[in-house]
Amino acid sequence: MNINKNSKTIVFFLFAISIFAKCIIFHYSCFGYVAVSSLWHAPAEFMAFYASKLFPAVFIASFVFLSRRYWWTIVATIIIDLWIIANIIYYRANDLFINADAISIVDNMTGFWSSIWLYVNWECVFIFIVSVITIIFALILKSNNERRWHLWSITLGSAVLFYFINATLGVDYDMKNTPRPGSWPKYKGMFVAPRYAAAGYYALWESWYIEGSSVLQYAVAEGAFVINKIALGEPEIHFSDDDYKQINQLTSEDSMGKNVVPTTNLVLVIVESLESWPVGLVDVNNVSVAPNLDRIIGGKCLYCPNIKSQVLQGTSGDGQMIINTGLLPIQPGAACVKYGTNKFPSFAHLYRNGGVIYPNNAWNQIVVSKSYGYKFSKKPNPSTNKDEIVFGMLGSYIDTASSPYCVQAITISMHGPFDRVDCHALSFEKDAPSNLFKYLNCLHYTDSCIGDFLQKIEQDSLLANTTIVITGDHTVFKSSMLREFQPFAEKYNYPIPSEESYCPLIIYSPTIKERTVVDELCYQMDIFPTILHCIGADDYYWKGFGVNLLDSAARHNRKITEDEAYILSDKMIRSDYFRGIGE
Repeated sequence: MNINKNSKTIVFFLFAISIFAKCIIFHYSCFGYVAVSSLWHAPAEFMAFYASKLFPAVFIASFVFLSRRYWWTIVATIIIDLWIIANIIYYRANDLFINADAISIVDNMTGFWSSIWLYVNWECVFIFIVSVITIIFALILKSNNERRWHLWSITLGSAVLFYFINATLGVDYDMKNTPRPGSWPKYKGMFVAPRYAAAGYYALWESWYIEGSSVLQYAVAEGAFVINKIALGEPEIHFSDDDYKQINQLTSEDSMGKNVVPTTNLVLVIVESLESWPVGLVDVNNVSVAPNLDRIIGGKCLYCPNIKSQVLQGTSGDGQMIINTGLLPIQPGAACVKYGTNKFPSFAHLYRNGGVIYPNNAWNQIVVSKSYGYKFSKKPNPSTNKDEIVFGMLGSYIDTASSPYCVQAITISMHGPFDRVDCHALSFEKDAPSNLFKYLNCLHYTDSCIGDFLQKIEQDSLLANTTIVITGDHTVFKSSMLREFQPFAEKYNYPIPSEESYCPLIIYSPTIKERTVVDELCYQMDIFPTILHCIGADDYYWKGFGVNLLDSAARHNRKITEDEAYILSDKMIRSDYFRGIGE
């Protein structure tokens, strides 16, 4: 079937608009906003947001002018729809988009397909509706004229392609906000060498795509990364003399092989997507968003509200690894899957009893729990997305466990898109952003589960010999999303940050004799050495890249920077550095 000259222009605009609309729907489905308010408070951001979706749509649609037949537009529409919908579903389930590493980590799909319909929403259906309307109009416009080449369309396509590739490979790389190994350097320029494609991809992943690009632009970046990876292969692991000097500062030869016995039990609660700013927040009826967390931090405990999330592609799996091992994530991929059978240092190795209680779809949990030193890993049967079941299992374990034990509970109910529980206990103004409203209500639900658990162990007098750690695995709201909340926050005086959010760290321990608040910037890698101190295991052979947050001098005199820690940790994990050490 052919299309004539006049129809081509109409099909071009129709095709471009449909792709553009799907990119907007995709972004709204994943992030809950479309940057409309930025038009009047940040025009440049508004233009960047929509341009990054319009240019790929125009580029793809411009091929209409280079073709006599338009059946390919239907095929392209179907492929684009499947790609967008698959990414929506995968993001809603795992807080990630499909890429080469996501495809390779098949263990992360365990139990995924049994609950696939949970993650299909109206946006997925609406994308198909947009496609059907586009195809119907395209069929109406069919005719039989000879093929024509349009110089202006070639120019347009070339210009858009140039922008597209440059945006993919030449975006600014900000080591401060998006730490990456130093071997992938900062750069900026119109033309970049092929060996920098990987750096361009990662800069795109964090600072460009997540902030406002389209799923189509991401697909091109992922393609560039895959080609680069095939061409270069895995980077060679080489430890320099400076690396060994840094490692020696973070390990203790005197304690290697030493039988370190913890002085308290350890209960570690890793709360999905827990951010600090809602702690202490109340709704319009003066109901606390997280009353139980508020109560804990008001007593004798360590409270650090500004823990910087250091997760990368492994998100929740990375968060668990950082907390349990004091290491930082690999670049790229998820260490808990790619290197799940490695020997990892962990405080769990010090305990005779203990395990991990986790919900459905947790990252490769059965394998890494063993590597981290836990004796068992359990999930609810049948699988559930409700935290009350997880905390019920945690309470049941503590009832029968013999001391000393180390048990970890992982929650799930606060996982985006915040619709795993039907909780509407809190009330906010009618113009409250939907994602914000749902997130705070999910937090209120999870907080109630934490409260029920704490009430149980308080009644059983278990606190006298138990260290309890509550923290988030990672933040969830990107800076662009936080800025979308600002008109609402300013209007009603809600303390919602505008640029970067942090995870809280709350530690109750018999070793902490007074309320201690550390409100300076801290890191997830600091949690590991702080836990070691609280359980009386300062002599453990691996000290971690962070510092004990109860030690003011250590906080202000770090032995290694965050950037250095990322680079060195990557080498240590890939080389299975701890195999045979400390045993």
